[in-house]
Amino acid sequence: MPFTPMATAKPVSSEGVGVADGDAYRGERIGKYEVLTQLSVGGMAELFLCFTSGPGGFRKYVVVKRILPDVKSDEHFVKMFLDEARITAAFNHHNIGQVFDLGEEDGMYLAMEFIAGQNLNQITSAARKQRTAMPLGFSAYVARDTCLALHYAHTFTSPTGRKLPVIHRDVAQKNVMVNYEGVTKLLDFGIAKAKGSLGRTHVGMVKGTTGYMSPEQVQGLTLDGRSDVFSVGVMLFELLTGRRLFAGETEEEEMRKILSAPIPKPRSIDANIPEALSEVVLRALARERADRFGSGKDMAKALEIALGRNLFDAERASGFMRELFHDKMAATRALLESADSDNQASLVKSAVGAHTAADASAPVPPPVTLPPPVEEPARLPPPRKPRAPAPRDANADSDPEKTQLKAPEPPASPPPAAKSSGRPPSSANVPASP
Repeated sequence: MPFTPMATAKPVSSEGVGVADGDAYRGERIGKYEVLTQLSVGGMAELFLCFTSGPGGFRKYVVVKRILPDVKSDEHFVKMFLDEARITAAFNHHNIGQVFDLGEEDGMYLAMEFIAGQNLNQITSAARKQRTAMPLGFSAYVARDTCLALHYAHTFTSPTGRKLPVIHRDVAQKNVMVNYEGVTKLLDFGIAKAKGSLGRTHVGMVKGTTGYMSPEQVQGLTLDGRSDVFSVGVMLFELLTGRRLFAGETEEEEMRKILSAPIPKPRSIDANIPEALSEVVLRALARERADRFGSGKDMAKALEIALGRNLFDAERASGFMRELFHDKMAATRALLESADSDNQASLVKSAVGAHTAADASAPVPPPVTLPPPVEEPARLPPPRKPRAPAPRDANADSDPEKTQLKAPEPPASPPPAAKSSGRPPSSANVPASP
């Protein structure tokens, strides 16, 4: 879904989306999804950018489409809404916007793929404002991928092997998006016709966007995939030439032009359009369905051949989108980052809260009172018993402690020699004669 918040959002720039700090819906819940901002409100439903969260910071952004309260009693619209959910939920194609969930809490709603990008009406409008020409390769690339998405729907087979072809019936610029990565997405199978649909089209009832219907759709005839091929032809004509093909003052006038007004050759309006590409457009717009491409796949191949290397790929388409919408891309990032910041803060708060709650709920042990110390009377050491004398070692001191601590004594010095007196020595025990 295109990202275009409501006027209640705080603007980031004149062309950018708003960071929805002031969005009155922010924080509300639709089933398991939390609202980030309201995207748009139509006559039957409203769109919200939402997210769902999970453990460990898990987050998935979705677009929630909710039926308006005053439409709940419209049985026909509710059946059509359920058809869209049932049909699209079974699809798995990278050029078709996915449906993830259907719920009834807080009003019946669909949770769909969030596509950060713009639809073809918004792209052509931005190109005009910036005086930028729509590249032929970009227009043909979007038409080619839309044809491939339609071929998948036209030939859809259920997982059980049952063939369930789906005719979109509302292929128009408003229902084809290009995301900022350059991927085309076909949206809104709300009035799609499928085998086994709950909602039935009554005879004479016409559904679709006038100006993009096929002649057989205007006449209320039975449709097949070639009706959608005609609608792609109208869309591609307008992208290439920059003008409406079946413009009228009223829906009835547009329908009459679809049935009978001359269809000009695109190259006659813009000489830069290659002849081969112009022929592809004219074949898709043949009023007799037998003269058109037999399938969306056939038209996709014809576009590839007509443009060759000039046909854009996703990388070149992304470059063109970034050139047109760099401000809106920045604003979208800012909004999602603000939501992520809120999520991180919530995670921290939850973690702290859980820790605090655990601490508060834990039983507090009673204080421990120690008994006063008991003073005992001083005790004298018992008298030491005399040790039994150890056998004497002739080479050791009688006290072993002294033996360890006592320094060895220096050897005895010899007595000094007596001075000679000239007399012969006498015996030490005999006194000298007088």
